[in-house]
Amino acid sequence: MIAEWISESYSNEIRILKVEDTDKKGVAETVLVSGVDESFSKGADFIVSEVEVLDLGNGKSVKRNKKIAEIKIKEIQGEVSVCKITEGARVLQEKLNAKATLEITVK
Repeated sequence: MIAEWISESYSNEIRILKVEDTDKKGVAETVLVSGVDESFSKGADFIVSEVEVLDLGNGKSVKRNKKIAEIKIKEIQGEVSVCKITEGARVLQEKLNAKATLEITVK
């Protein structure tokens, strides 16, 4: 119940600003995010989803959130937090490069 409320309250505000560190192959290891405030602490987990809008063909559309990665707060630095990518680093890197619409929710 609390996780759902947090997810609904903060999902539209948490944004990935940029890739902070990459591995030797150029795949993202950490990202900088904004929108994480004092209600979160080091170690908090988030799900990163790609948002896709699908046309139903009748003038209506539906929104699909497809999980692509998981991130965890490594360090809070004021209004910006460093997050370690714990799952899906390569896919997240591709989506960031493609400027895909992403949504971050509490795990």
